[in-house]
Amino acid sequence: MCRAAGEAVGFGGTEAYGLFLQALLPPVLELALGDTVELLGKANDLAQAISAGVQSNNECYLHNENEIADLLSSIAKEGW
Repeated sequence: MCRAAGEAVGFGGTEAYGLFLQALLPPVLELALGDTVELLGKANDLAQAISAGVQSNNECYLHNENEIADLLSSIAKEGW
């Protein structure tokens, strides 16, 4: 969502900067905007990778917890 918003935003027009700055400021801002959109994309990729790692780690913990519970149940049944 942030990436799409960043790609949709543009800079320009004489109303915002006046005649003098319209040739100077919008190109500089467009360069910064391009970097921002790229960084938003990378932040999104990083967040997805972290989420996948946390979910995988959670699955491992749950699997280990179930294995330990099964082991303890079998020990209790055998009367150790």
